[in-house]
Amino acid sequence: GALSQYYVPTQYGNYLVRITDANGCVNQYSTDYVYTGVSGINSVDHDLNVKIFPNPTSGQLQIVHSLTGNDVTITVTDLTGHVVLRTDNVRSIDLSNFRTGLYLVHLNSRETGTITRKISLFK
Repeated sequence: GALSQYYVPTQYGNYLVRITDANGCVNQYSTDYVYTGVSGINSVDHDLNVKIFPNPTSGQLQIVHSLTGNDVTITVTDLTGHVVLRTDNVRSIDLSNFRTGLYLVHLNSRETGTITRKISLFK
């Protein structure tokens, strides 16, 4: 099992947090989280045209992309898959009201499908 405060799954499955005390007793600490992976990235060429910075960030993120049209949806999820922010057609987002940690920023458009970037938020 993982031993750090953060863990990024490498394969599909159910994940939960367990704590083992000094006596070797194990207690379930969280509910199960289902990880289904990041999918839908259609093209590496389109993927390279997306930049989200600064990373790591203290909150304010700039989003630069070459996607055309007005159909770009930006969704931010925590690593458990919970949506924390969803917005359309913007070039910056503010994560300063969220907890320190790792987040996934998903840009979705008809042109490219979904492009995902991992962002570290530190306060």
